[in-house]
Amino acid sequence: MIKKRSLFLLFFLPLISSARLYINIGAPKKITKSNLAISNFRFIEDLENPPQTDVLSLGKNMTERFYKNMEFLDYFQIVSPKAYIENLNQVLPAPYPKEILGFRWKSWEIIGVDFIFFGDYFLKGEDLSVRIYLYNVNLKKRLLKKIYKAKVSQSLKIVDRISNDIIKKISGYKSIFGTQITATRSTGKFKKELFVMNWNGKDEKRITYHNSIVLSPTWSNLGDKIAYSTFVHNKKINKKLNALFLYNFNTNKIKLLYDGKSALSSDFFRGDREILLSRGLGNGQMDVLKFNIQKKRFTSLIKGPKGVINVEARIHPQGDKIVFSSDREGKTLIYKATLKGTNVKRITSSGKHHSYPDWHPYKKEFVFSAWFEGRMDLFLISEDGKNLRRLTSLKKANGTWANSESPSFSPDGRFVVFSSNISGTYQLYLLNLETFSIERITFNRHNYRSPKWSPY
Repeated sequence: MIKKRSLFLLFFLPLISSARLYINIGAPKKITKSNLAISNFRFIEDLENPPQTDVLSLGKNMTERFYKNMEFLDYFQIVSPKAYIENLNQVLPAPYPKEILGFRWKSWEIIGVDFIFFGDYFLKGEDLSVRIYLYNVNLKKRLLKKIYKAKVSQSLKIVDRISNDIIKKISGYKSIFGTQITATRSTGKFKKELFVMNWNGKDEKRITYHNSIVLSPTWSNLGDKIAYSTFVHNKKINKKLNALFLYNFNTNKIKLLYDGKSALSSDFFRGDREILLSRGLGNGQMDVLKFNIQKKRFTSLIKGPKGVINVEARIHPQGDKIVFSSDREGKTLIYKATLKGTNVKRITSSGKHHSYPDWHPYKKEFVFSAWFEGRMDLFLISEDGKNLRRLTSLKKANGTWANSESPSFSPDGRFVVFSSNISGTYQLYLLNLETFSIERITFNRHNYRSPKWSPY
């Protein structure tokens, strides 16, 4: 990691790599990390039911995934096994003298370990059971003992669940493991399709094949659907319009919701029965409306003024207000309104082309992108228009400014995923709001836009 004295000035690092990339964007907060000792996931053999899979590779892969998860967040400093007095892979996961072959508290106090993790697993055919233990050395207390069951093919998802449970036990908050990110990705000249990937950019999967331009994806509150728009030909008027579609992860099917006037989805209302969207009126004007999925009925929320564009509306997690982008005062700025579209108030003013506002999951603030000082950057602001903070200021390898846009909060509020052309093409990056570091998560020559982080 490269450290800089200035809060917002970044060095560019070579990005044509599949390795983890970190860019430090300023002095990080002082975070006290706890020392964590980790055992390998150990296979418990059942002689009556010999496994049908490579048990050593399975354990190795689960251990590697767990290490990476624990290293990614800033709660723990992983203690090197070279410093161990006892071998965690040889002692039983219980303290001595309760277990004669168990670990000894003193062995871990001496080297300053705060927490000890043990993991083992059983196999019966393709059925996998994973058992974990977490101990607090300072309190001499077991914090967690739990068994997870799934198919062997779901082994890494089990590790993500374990990671989340440990973080919640330690901090009281859920973490991002197991969440996903959706984004549009270029697939050809003037073509973009919808892709989904894990929170770290891995296991990318294409989910649409419209052979067109997909826009404005947004997750349902349950995370089982994505609404999006794409250009389709309307035979009635013999014209291409942005039609509204819904992808269902439970059925892996796509449903056309609306193909009238151009519509851009932006958020789901609670219950996932209604979608917040913007719809064109044919004269350059776009209004914010509520669309009932079952009844195919629109309810107007924010209308006009005449010729004005109102787009990218997002509902506050408490469900009582929205923010949206509008050019009603000449330049595009961010506004706030009630959930019924009343009491519209401007929030932002500096710069121009303010777009993609996204609420913090549990604070009264939102992130957005704006054109300022010759490039697009990310900003954070309180909903009352105060406490404006610039989050990015990135340069390309040739020293010119990079554009950063389309921010989306992680469900725990600790990270923001965004799109930036630091490398030349628009790739996806994660911004850690606690350490002010940035990590690149996609590595190719395509262009990724409009990322959205899934709910838990």
